[in-house]
Formats: sequence, C-alpha cells, structure tokens
Amino acid sequence: MVAVPQMNWPDFVARYWRKEPVLFRKLFQPGFLAKGDAFRILSAASKSANQPGEKVSLRFFVDKSYREFDARGFLPLNDASFEEYTQRVTEALNGRGFAVVLNKAHTWDMELWRRTRGFVQGLYSEIGVPESTDAVIWYSRTEVTGFGVHEDPIDNLLVMLDGRKRFRMWAPEVLQRNPQLLGHAGYESILGEAQTFDLEPGDVLYIPQGYYHVSEAGSEPALQVSILMAVHKHYWIESIQRDATKLIDSRLSKVERSQTIPVFQADKALRPPEMPGNLNTMLEAFESIGKDLRLAVSRKWLARLSGLGLDAAAKQEAREFKDTDTVWVDPSEPLLFQVQEGQLLGAIYGHSFAIQAHPKLIELFRELNRGQRIKVRDLIKKHSGEATVRRKQYTLDAQFIRALLGRLYSMRALQVEEAVARPARATVKKPAKKRTRPEAR
Repeated sequence: MVAVPQMNWPDFVARYWRKEPVLFRKLFQPGFLAKGDAFRILSAASKSANQPGEKVSLRFFVDKSYREFDARGFLPLNDASFEEYTQRVTEALNGRGFAVVLNKAHTWDMELWRRTRGFVQGLYSEIGVPESTDAVIWYSRTEVTGFGVHEDPIDNLLVMLDGRKRFRMWAPEVLQRNPQLLGHAGYESILGEAQTFDLEPGDVLYIPQGYYHVSEAGSEPALQVSILMAVHKHYWIESIQRDATKLIDSRLSKVERSQTIPVFQADKALRPPEMPGNLNTMLEAFESIGKDLRLAVSRKWLARLSGLGLDAAAKQEAREFKDTDTVWVDPSEPLLFQVQEGQLLGAIYGHSFAIQAHPKLIELFRELNRGQRIKVRDLIKKHSGEATVRRKQYTLDAQFIRALLGRLYSMRALQVEEAVARPARATVKKPAKKRTRPEAR
C-alpha cells in the first residue's frame, strides 16, 4: 500500500483552496497507482461495460473536439498492456488522438479506494466531507485537451501516473474578458496571462473549481488519476427527492385507482363536502413516509460519511465462520452505527445496512469497534439472547450472528484469522506387556 504523504492541509486550505492552483512536486514516490494496476482496473470496467444491461461510467473520446465516440471496439478488452492498446487504437483511428475516461474507478479496486480516501482524509478534516468524491482514471494520447479552454464546477487533485502533461491555467476574469476562446484550442492571445505547470509522474496538481485550463501532452500517451470533489451538486436534495418518490410510489401502488370523484348533491348544501376515501388514502400515504424517509436518508448519510463521499468500495465474497475463527475490526476503520425507530443503521467503506436494534447487537458492535481479537464462539456466547424491540420479541442466535459476520466480512469490515488445525498426534504402538502368571502357592 502506498503511504499517504504528509501534507500540511491547514496551510493548503488557507493559501490555495478555492483560490488558486498549486503544483506539488513528486508528492507520491512510489506512484499513487501503478500503471499496470490502472490498466487492470480499466480492462475490468471495459469488460463489464461490454455486457448487455451493465451501467459503467466509462467514456471514449476521439480527436481534438473530444466528441464522445461509440466505444465499441475501442476499449481495452483483450489487450495485454497500455502500449498494446494504444498501438491498436491509434491504427484503428488513423493516428487521431483519443482519450478513455473511467469515473468511479475506485469502485473497481479496493486498494485504489483506500488510497483515495486516505489522501483526502486530512483535507476533509479542514473543509468537511463534500457531497461527492470521485477517483477518475484518464488515459489519453492527444496533443491538446479536446475540450479546449474550459472550467470545471468541481475541485480537482490531479495525480500524474505516467507520461507528461503541461497545464495552462487562467483565473476566471481572464476568460470573462475573452469569452470567444471558451471551448477552443486557439488560446495564443492569452498565453501571456496563463500560469504554466509541467507535470511528471508522482506530481499532484490542484485545480480549483471555476479555474480555466487546458492541457498539452504532445504525441505521447499520458495517464492520470483525478480526485474530483463536488460540493455544489445538490447531492442530498436530489437524493432525498429520489428516496421520497420511491416511498410514495410504493404506498400509492396499494391505493385503489379512481378516475372520478363523487358529485356534490345540492340537497346536502348544509353540510360541507367530504373528501373521497381514495384521496384521503393517498394523502395518508404522503403523510406516512416521514419515518421511513428519515431512515433512508440517515442510512445514506452514514454510508457517505464512512466513505468520505466515495461510492461504496468493491465487496468481497461472504464467508462462513467457524467457532474457532478469530475476528476483529480495525479500530482506525470502525463501524459507524446509530439507532433510529427500532433500527440499527450501520455503515463501513461506503456500504450501509439496517437491522433490528437488538440491545445485544449494539453491544456486539461496540465490542468489535474496540479492535480486540475475539473468537466467533465467544461472540456468540456473549451476545446471544432474546429482547423486546418496539413491542416485538427478537432472538439473537448463533445462526443470525454468523450470517451478520459474513455480511460484515463481505463489506471488508472484519479482519479474520483462521484457527490453525493442530496436527494429529501420532499413535505409537506400545509393545504388549507380558502377562505374568500368578505363582503357584
């Protein structure tokens, strides 16, 4: 695992955050992500994107216009390396430049996920957790950024992995005076006002949101990871709207449909008209979502907090636990949990879950978070039992605890040490004792 560099984040925030770009030379030595690992991640995502019905945040651009292109045939599906892939695609495009971009690359590799979160953790201690964090792998062979002079509505910590790039950057007021240059690669008239940064592998460039920029790479390929931090994308507003819509749709699906409402009879004018039953039922459906919506949002908030804005890490296959297995939670990566409406909501590495808030289950979580190693049989013995939660009786038994441990393991929350089987004792045949006959007396 690559060590997280010691950054003076308070100084960075005071001097540069949302103010101006800055280049950190050779911040990652060795690199943030090996070239071969980046290719492996890109290949895995490409193979998934090539399957019907799969949704992968993978884009392919061609030429200086960076027009999004039909990616079929231009993804690294069967290539052995970036070099082989570049040669094949360059020949297929008759030498035109191209770029392949994978958003949410961290969801394809746990090590990249950990490195990304570890790098930004100190920064977020200063600025808070943004609504979204995204590690984007960007591989290109193009002379100039196909988007031309442009700005992004996000902050970017760009880590150079391989190759070289030159970035030209302008303060917003420069392009406000020259709006005709937006989206164009002909920016010679404002080169004198640009800040220039030459990036090599291991360098990190901070690009503030709203700062205009363009990159130049010559004819050689370049590979980078951009850590994008979005603070003003209204993630929570849109998320709550989606959750509320799902809950309302679920409840309204049980309401009897009616295309008419009763006619008000004149002879009943002395009494106010009554709301039809089906409309009352619909209103009750809207009014009833409050608790469930709070649970959904709280669960999502815990997941976001545990991942520092990153989408959930890749899961691993669940496992069955033996009584003799020893388990523990890394105390630096505790399970986040809270109790609401009789539910225990938990999160780790961007994953979340909800189960009944059995008191012994809460004790189990607290014990795991202490980071002490404990055998599965001892966990079961200590935390099994019955309890009443919101007037319902629940049993926490060995089967439930084992299943829960398997689920936590799939989220990578648990460390495991299997019991070493003791070698069977060799049975040595002892020579048979000679029976002594009793002496005749």
